[in-house]
Amino acid sequence: MFLFGPSGNGKTSIAERVTGVFDKYIWVPRAIGIDGEIIQFFDPMNHVEAPFDNQDNSLERPPLDKHWIRIQRPTTI
Repeated sequence: MFLFGPSGNGKTSIAERVTGVFDKYIWVPRAIGIDGEIIQFFDPMNHVEAPFDNQDNSLERPPLDKHWIRIQRPTTI
């Protein structure tokens, strides 16, 4: 989602609340392959890793494929 408008009209506030409506964590691939090229998807500059803990009170379970990584749902401003 892209929000556009002059400063002070609540874009950041809306973006933070929209992100908060969804689950706190998501699974993303560490990298993807396109036309034989490998592109790193997980970016430690923009993504915060959230290691899966069996103590989480969540219905999710880690994927069997180690190519995926659990991160905090990002909001990029």
